[in-house]
Amino acid sequence: GTLGAYGISRIFLGFTGFFTHLTPTVIAKWGFYTGFGCAGMVGGLALITADNLYIRADPVYKYCLNRVSNDSVVQKTLGDGIKPGSLRSYRLDSGKMEIDGNKSVVWRPPRIQMIFDVTATGPPYRTGIVTCEAIKSGGFPPKLDTTLLKIDYETGNEGQEGGTREEDETYFLKGEREEFARVSRRSGLSLETLGRSVHIERAAAGRR
Repeated sequence: GTLGAYGISRIFLGFTGFFTHLTPTVIAKWGFYTGFGCAGMVGGLALITADNLYIRADPVYKYCLNRVSNDSVVQKTLGDGIKPGSLRSYRLDSGKMEIDGNKSVVWRPPRIQMIFDVTATGPPYRTGIVTCEAIKSGGFPPKLDTTLLKIDYETGNEGQEGGTREEDETYFLKGEREEFARVSRRSGLSLETLGRSVHIERAAAGRR
């Protein structure tokens, strides 16, 4: 026991002696490096945490617009030269922990639901309403996963002068109709309910 205590005391004395022989300049330099490194690590962890908890609308909008604009079926149906309109609405849900029906704690990833309009500059010059939903999968770096992407467009003549026939068609680029009609536990609404409140031709003209 005595030898053990002696050995431990020698180690601590040697460790302390090492620092007492350092010059103030060396101590200040390495203190700055250590503090700067710790602050950088904490800042990096904060950014990673925030990136996993929240989702930004612009990347989702740009991805979905590019996907719709370059889809051959959409180009054939609406026309060439698809451009975005003035309508753009979205709902954001941050990531959080929740208790499910089995009394288990589950992670609800960040989610965005978005609606925007597009118009073709080539024949048949149709207008469409794009509806999309995306979540951010956890990890490093986190990834955006588009769970639903569809477009509704007019096939009637209501948008023409004197036209009275209203007909709509729906094309799913990603997802199924069941997902579109699913009621969200967070908002209590479905994308179908939100989509019904937007009229295709009126939305493109800036009216509801």
